[in-house]
Amino acid sequence: MLENGVDQQSDYQILEPQTVPIAGNMMIEASAGTGKTYTITLLVLRLLLGLNPDQTPKKLPEILIVTFTNAATAELKERIYSRIVDLKQAFFSFLMDYPVEDEALLQLIERYLMQAETNAIAQDAALETAINLLNQA
Repeated sequence: MLENGVDQQSDYQILEPQTVPIAGNMMIEASAGTGKTYTITLLVLRLLLGLNPDQTPKKLPEILIVTFTNAATAELKERIYSRIVDLKQAFFSFLMDYPVEDEALLQLIERYLMQAETNAIAQDAALETAINLLNQA
């Protein structure tokens, strides 16, 4: 059973990067090949879009990620920037009514638009804001 994005019934915790609350410090510890980079990248995208409890978009310099090797740092940095580009393209596709093939990015877009609607922001304005936030990253 997932509670706040974390599996509570097992000896280990499965972190769901789309729904886990992001507040304060977080530590992700897992074996090689388990999706740490994927998870961290989605968490960063959520922070850039303000999909966190305080709904305040963050800038990359405000996000601290610590890893153990220079190679891992370089890979993570490359992957984050690559996913920012992917997400910008997905926002443009969504805006033009083209399909968004990447399910994780589509979920981010949908959550972002739901949050904007809750805050009485028009969809077109929200999409433009999101693209501007990603351009500033």
